[in-house]
Amino acid sequence: MNPPASPAGESLPRGARLLNRNDFRHVFRGGRRCRSSHLHLVLLENSLGYSRIGLAVSRKVGGSVVRNLIKRRLRELFRRNRELLKKGTDVVVIPQPGVDGLTFQQLADDFLGLLSRTFAAESSHPRGEPTR
Repeated sequence: MNPPASPAGESLPRGARLLNRNDFRHVFRGGRRCRSSHLHLVLLENSLGYSRIGLAVSRKVGGSVVRNLIKRRLRELFRRNRELLKKGTDVVVIPQPGVDGLTFQQLADDFLGLLSRTFAAESSHPRGEPTR
């Protein structure tokens, strides 16, 4: 099941995406990691006041058609659920091989479950102490 097409004006703005190699590097070096069997997330607060998403989709996930489908679905999930993130959070999503077998709803459940787990763990450690 594919997500419905976005009405005009509801697209994800270019500024809401991590595109620069240095931005990805910064998130990977200092971010909080959370993973499931299909997705790995790396989250890091930024000073911009708005959230951004970066996608790192390996060829191991599938061919170009599959990788682009996964990226479109993840961008759409991010666009629809940005309010769940704290303002000013960079998120890098790394899909794992086998993610192409998930329906859109299964991918959404996995992505939102990881976000809720990450922010629940963060609220239980208010001083920024790492979770184990």
